[in-house]
Amino acid sequence: MEEREHVISVLEQAKIAAKKEDVILLRKLSDMTVHSASVYQDGDNILVAVILYALGKIIEKGKPYYKENYQRYIRSYLEIIDKSISYLKKEDYKNFRNQINFIINSRELSGDLKRHLQGLFRKAKINKAGKVYEHGISMEKTAKLLGISLWELAEYSGQTGINEMKQGKTMNVRDRIKIAEEIFRWKCYLYANIIDLEAK
Repeated sequence: MEEREHVISVLEQAKIAAKKEDVILLRKLSDMTVHSASVYQDGDNILVAVILYALGKIIEKGKPYYKENYQRYIRSYLEIIDKSISYLKKEDYKNFRNQINFIINSRELSGDLKRHLQGLFRKAKINKAGKVYEHGISMEKTAKLLGISLWELAEYSGQTGINEMKQGKTMNVRDRIKIAEEIFRWKCYLYANIIDLEAK
């Protein structure tokens, strides 16, 4: 896995954001992880971006939509993030991926809620695929990284006009380096915030 420390830092921040129900920070963390995933073309980073985006959507809809399942689902989500962090710290990537897939497959749920959440994760994957594709990764590679079909990505890019955007074209090495520098600055910002939060 590329950027293990970065992913741990992002997940730590995501836990804090989820407890505060800070949807904006969750989206920023998800987008930042997409930047990193685009540079390293690492599927693990992309999965983290997907679950953070979906968690933000769940919190955004909140109790009125999920009713009695809301607190239970957020609690189990946070427990799985804790376990994921623990596995990453041990460099146990197999169990880390199992935890992420456990969230995405909503294994502990049943019925309509399970179907809804699986649909939500599918939409999150397509959304994040669009973001990765905007960074200049080929459509075929992007679809493969996200585990979606080329058709789904093509349909999404057609609806959103990604193909017409300047960012939809393959980037040169200099532009990729600029993105890497941006990620580095974000990482410094995240680490500084974690230290501040721990001090409080």
